[in-house]
Parts: sequence; C-alpha cells; structure tokens
Amino acid sequence: MSKVRNIIRLYTEGVSKQSIGERTGLPRNSVKKYIRLFLASDKSPQDIEQMSDTELELMFMDMAPSSHIEDDQRYKELLEFFPIMEKALRSHENSKEKLWRQYFALHPDGYRASQFRHYYLRWLKVRNPVMHM
Repeated sequence: MSKVRNIIRLYTEGVSKQSIGERTGLPRNSVKKYIRLFLASDKSPQDIEQMSDTELELMFMDMAPSSHIEDDQRYKELLEFFPIMEKALRSHENSKEKLWRQYFALHPDGYRASQFRHYYLRWLKVRNPVMHM
C-alpha cells in the first residue's frame, strides 16, 4: 500500500499526525504536507481509495509547489560552471571566493557570493552524496 494512501486513510480515521508519522516511518512535517495537499485536492477518501498508487503519487507530485529556478538561464550557466569549479578547487591555489570572482567576471548579472555558495553546496550534495554507515 502506498504511504500516501496510508497517511490519508489514517488521517480520515482520526489518528494524530505524530502517530501517523510513527506508523508510516515518515517525519511529522511530511505527514502534514500530504494531509494539507489532500485537503486542498477536494477529493473524498473514497476517490483516493479508487486511484492506483501511481495515479495517487502523480497527483500529489503535480500539486506540490515546484521551483521554477531550473528554467532560469542564469541558473543553467551557474550549473555549467560548477564542474569547472570542482576541478579547480583540487588545486591549493584556488578558493571558492576566487572562483566566484571568476564566475562573476564572466557573468556580471550572475549570482552574488552567498547564493553562489548556497547553490554550489546544494549541487555538491547531489553530485557526491554521503551515506552514513
């Protein structure tokens, strides 16, 4: 059974959000997000039960607010710079600040230093994920 379907079923039975989180193994904030999306969908619990797991997951993905930053040309240019930056950081003579200055010289309308570092760290987490054992 889909976790989303299970969350909705438990919510309509009157189970608390914290208990739903414990039973499904999801954080309480994720449970709250799915409940909020369910209430905004104007679908009844019976409608949800009739949907397949795939349809249900897609419905919630479509409803979730998405960031349109991926469509931004400035962001695409930044992502193209990160592999170059990653290679350059292997050298001791380069720093993130120095590489940001190079990026900003190439793209004067680009991101400032704080956003540059934020997006680089986000990109680095996706590129080199860490798994704790």
